[in-house]
Amino acid sequence: MSKNLQNSLFQKRAWHGVNHLTLCDARALKIQKTSKRKTISYMIDIIALDSVSRRVYGIAWGWLTATVIFSILAYVAITFPELLAGLKQHYSIGLTALAIIGTIGCFILLWLSSSRKQVFYTRHGRIPLFEIWVGQPTGKAFRAYVKLLKESIQQVQEKSSLTSEQQLSGEMRMLRRLVDESVINKDVYEKAKAGLFKKF
Repeated sequence: MSKNLQNSLFQKRAWHGVNHLTLCDARALKIQKTSKRKTISYMIDIIALDSVSRRVYGIAWGWLTATVIFSILAYVAITFPELLAGLKQHYSIGLTALAIIGTIGCFILLWLSSSRKQVFYTRHGRIPLFEIWVGQPTGKAFRAYVKLLKESIQQVQEKSSLTSEQQLSGEMRMLRRLVDESVINKDVYEKAKAGLFKKF
């Protein structure tokens, strides 16, 4: 695998869009995210990242609720056919089939809409800046890229000669820039700034 391929991760998921990360000269990370509505592209300073990331699970609660409801209807229709005895036979079969198909369909939509993400945060303010979809494009590529990012973050921080105050100032400047680029909202920035000021 070439160095350029190692430094870049391209992810594409149905219903979620495209996630493209490129590690530039081991000091900055370029992120491009494309969804149905828009594409955003921004840069993150590696030194401002925490090497400890977190696995987050996103569940599509609406589809989970629908799956449970259809599952209950299918179970009742199959287990207690006498409840549908008052209906004509073709209506009874149709309702049972509809409940089963609805269960399968909702489960598929639940699977497609839910997600598992590896979230990376800022080093001092612990602000979530970006996520990588777990297992995309393959489990091996995902694990290798997460490992590469963590090692790059640790190396940059170990070699850095910046003081704590300079690191905090740099993190605030980066967050301010990300607000201007509409990557994070102003409320998140103000909360992070208040927390960072306490560390000076």
